[in-house]
Amino acid sequence: ESILSHGFVVDGKGRKMSKSIGNVISPDEIIKKYGADILRIWVVASDYSEDLKIDNQIINYQIDSYRKIRNTIRFLLGNLNNFSFNDAVELEQMPDLEKYILNKVSQMNTELKSLVQNHDYHGIFVKLLNFCTLDLSAFYFDVRKDSLYCDGKDSLKRRSVSTCLHILFDFLSKWFSPIISFTSEEAWQSRHQDNSTSILSQTITEKDFIYSYSNLEKTFDELKRVRKSVTAALEIKRNEKLIGSSLQAKAIIYIPLDIQQTLSKLNLAEMCIVSDVEVREISQKTSSSMNFDEEDIFVDISLAEGDKCQRCWTILPEVKDSQ
Repeated sequence: ESILSHGFVVDGKGRKMSKSIGNVISPDEIIKKYGADILRIWVVASDYSEDLKIDNQIINYQIDSYRKIRNTIRFLLGNLNNFSFNDAVELEQMPDLEKYILNKVSQMNTELKSLVQNHDYHGIFVKLLNFCTLDLSAFYFDVRKDSLYCDGKDSLKRRSVSTCLHILFDFLSKWFSPIISFTSEEAWQSRHQDNSTSILSQTITEKDFIYSYSNLEKTFDELKRVRKSVTAALEIKRNEKLIGSSLQAKAIIYIPLDIQQTLSKLNLAEMCIVSDVEVREISQKTSSSMNFDEEDIFVDISLAEGDKCQRCWTILPEVKDSQ
């Protein structure tokens, strides 16, 4: 009883395609050169309520988006290679970071279903892409990569991370499958190695991806603000040649007492990827303390004391004492 329509396909300047102008782009050429999934991303990334623009620059932008998604999937597959369901951790046993990420998954799942009902496919793609780049690659993967590489396979944290990665893979594979069908199928087969099942036959039921840890949102929102300031301060000291790796650094963070209490249960050194963190009241900041976009966060960076652990590369006093 309703019709969903879209605009015309035009070139990057909004002109209709014409052989005489020479601005015609053939779908076959894009598929042959870049693969069908790139063309599918261009379709879903376009606002179909208006004319759909396409040229080489726009296609290159979609290639960059595809690369970010593929790198996310590759990270998941690489770190799930030896994961066994027997090693899975119950949600309540997981660290707060994993609970927070799964809460984001639950919220996104609800939002994406709503966008499907409204035929907002552009919105679906943007949310999935931002989740891959901002929440996963730039935050969760960045924080947890050291745990994946250094912690014992049987440790609770390592198993919790692997369990979370398994859920993330399942979530992303199913939501991306209508968009980048070939890549999703390739990833699904690589993970399951069972030709009898296809990602295109999978569904998301009403009981899937329901995790309720909204109480952690404030904690990690504050963490991201602090982490952003520490990262900016580290970059300045890296340019000044004080440090190379962030693990060479100690961060002194000056924040109000209420933020200190909010972050009290987190390992800030691990979250900010430095060897040591000292938290002080904001009134103790010095004239040289660095302040960026956040008015209530100041940071000092110095060299961490001790020597480098050859396993985790963290600078620790006990490593120096043991030599």
